[in-house]
Amino acid sequence: MIGSHITFLYAENPAPCWDFYEGVLGLALARDQGRVRIYAMPGGGYLGVCQARAPRLAPMERQEGSVMLTLVVDDVPAWHARLAAHGPSPVMLSEAFRIEHFFLQDPAGHVVEVQRFLEPLP
Repeated sequence: MIGSHITFLYAENPAPCWDFYEGVLGLALARDQGRVRIYAMPGGGYLGVCQARAPRLAPMERQEGSVMLTLVVDDVPAWHARLAAHGPSPVMLSEAFRIEHFFLQDPAGHVVEVQRFLEPLP
């Protein structure tokens, strides 16, 4: 039985990411391990933001093997306004996936999507 999960993101300079996830997104710090901070995610699970041990081999791109963090919210336009200083894409409606959403990057270049399902999940 799986009890929970942690998704880890790596950054050469993690301090701006810690500021982003704590100060901008308001995630609660569950554990500070020095080079790693683990945040409790609303609804369950954790997000870990770690200091990378070496520089990235290639720039972050949407490619096989890459990761995108999606945050599910109730009010996409309000979150878009809250994150305006961080260069989000415009709010979009996807009829194919039945979502309202936008994208931005965290300070280390990880893609973050903020979305709302137009129809409730079962």
